[in-house]
This record gives sequence, structure tokens and C-alpha cells, in this order.
Amino acid sequence: MTQFGILRSITAPLFSVFMAATTCFPAKAAVDVGTFGFVPIGDITYTGLDLEHATSVTLPANSVALPTASGFVNTVPQFYNGNPNYFYSGANSIPLLSLGNINIHQLNPPVLDLSAIGGSYSAVGLGDFLILTTPFDTYRFDLEELLRTSSDPLSLILYGTGTLFDANGSSVPGSISMAFTQTTLSSAVNASFTLATAAVPEPGTIGAGCCALGFLLLAGLRRAGRSAV
Repeated sequence: MTQFGILRSITAPLFSVFMAATTCFPAKAAVDVGTFGFVPIGDITYTGLDLEHATSVTLPANSVALPTASGFVNTVPQFYNGNPNYFYSGANSIPLLSLGNINIHQLNPPVLDLSAIGGSYSAVGLGDFLILTTPFDTYRFDLEELLRTSSDPLSLILYGTGTLFDANGSSVPGSISMAFTQTTLSSAVNASFTLATAAVPEPGTIGAGCCALGFLLLAGLRRAGRSAV
């Protein structure tokens, strides 16, 4: 067999493997790549010895300054996981200071029960947990599972998973992180939320796969060269 024939017999199946590998990382729809920050407005209180051991957190439902909202969007980064942020610009953008409401079983103010929430995800089933209205669209987040973590009596971090919907009913898996902090046990509780769609593969993931295929090809050519001798 000629060297060209050997090369073709090796590269043809490897090319097929390469194409199959790249299809494992299809181009994501823009809605799959997005994040924004949200800050509650108003008093936040908790029950329990301290934030670390809180059994519930009461969130602001309305505020004097913004009577129709319990918080606002405070950050929309340009990129998310190395990709353009879906919410940063265009028809689906979320402007800074966009208003939102926190909803927990229609309670006013909303009380987040943490008595059964530990270090692993637990089902909470809070539909329309956050409803965000912007000049361009309306988004809502259903909080489905929640876990907690803390190593400091002055802080509490909650991580949740759920589904993010737009005004047209389109949905993607989403996540939320909620950080609560104090400077002292008697000081006010500060809070900030970060919502994001499901993470997409990092660009390096595809590059690593290509490198691996390259090594396979090189190894095959070396073996073919030895066989032809």
C-alpha cells in the first residue's frame, strides 16, 4: 500500500471521529448563555441563632421607594462563561435598574423556609420565585431545588436550580445564587442574587478534544510509517 493510501486509511476514520466529537458541542442558542444580578430592596430578617443557622429568611415584598417591586437588576456583564451575554444587548437585553418581584406562595412579605434545607439539594417547588419586567421582555424564574452553605455566622449562601422563562413561554434550565451577609450580628442583612442560564461548555473543552484527536492522528501516522518500512 502506498503512503498516500496508508494516510487515507488512517485519516478517514479519525476525521469521522473528529466530526462526531465536534457535534457533541453544538452551537448553543443565544438564550442558553446569560446571567444578571439582582438586589432586593428593603429590610431582610431571619429566624435562628445567626445567618449561618437561619431557619427562615424574610425577603422584602415591596419597598417605599419602589412600591411595585421588591428589587432591581444591578449588573448585566457583557460576557458569561466566555460567551456574549444574552441579556447584555439586543432585543432580549435587561437594562440596569429593571424592576423585579420576589414571590413565595403569595406571601407578603415572602418568607423562605430553610428548616429542611441542608448541604444537598432539596425540592422547594417555588413557581414564579422571581418575576422581572423590562422594557423589552418579561422573565420569570421557577425555583425548584435549593441547598445552603456557610462557614461564618455572618453569612449565608443559597444555591438553587430551576427554569427561566421569557414572555413567549420559551424556557431554559437556570440557576440562582443568593448571598446574605452582615457586618455584625445586630447589623442589617445585605443580599445579592445572581441568576444564570445553564452553563455552556468552555471553549477550552472543544480545544482539548481537538488536541486529543491530533495526538491520535500523529500516533497512527507513526505506526503506519513503521509498518510501511
